[in-house]
Amino acid sequence: GLEGQEIIDKAKIYLKKKNWSYDIESDLGGPNGLCNPMSKEIKIKNADVKQMAKTTIHELSHFHLHGLEYNYQECRGIAEVQAESVAYTVLKFLGLDSSDYSIRYIIGWSQGDSKRFKESLKEIVETSQQIIKDLELTEGELKNVWFDKSNIKKTKQKTRLKISHNAKKKWESLGSPKFFGS
Repeated sequence: GLEGQEIIDKAKIYLKKKNWSYDIESDLGGPNGLCNPMSKEIKIKNADVKQMAKTTIHELSHFHLHGLEYNYQECRGIAEVQAESVAYTVLKFLGLDSSDYSIRYIIGWSQGDSKRFKESLKEIVETSQQIIKDLELTEGELKNVWFDKSNIKKTKQKTRLKISHNAKKKWESLGSPKFFGS
């Protein structure tokens, strides 16, 4: 499907205004995306459009949060938790669900330590808002791609409950039951 193509298109325009390059490549040697503040470039691995849109937001998070002065190697776990949390939040705002990938990724990079996530909430929220503003995104903008308008609220509620339940179960299995308010 084409869910997320608008994100990619708007990111290209935004980055060009900032004198950064944005390229889609067939192979990045492992990762789905790269953000290089030295060469001012973001590279995304060619995949399905939704994955590339999520990865684009993830790399835009690095663009905003982890510039030249950031010690990425020393703080990589926190950087990855922040970037993926922003990607999840922005996509959710637009009506796209990346929870299957994002929750596993965040848990992996946080090493099951909810403290890393909690300590980054301010940066996650502010960066999510900044990217939404930068790309001139509108809440629910992409929902009509696969939601019947008459059923959006009902579907959103079911999805939210399912995601919350699944996320809670994953965190509980890591010994962090209080994180989701249980």
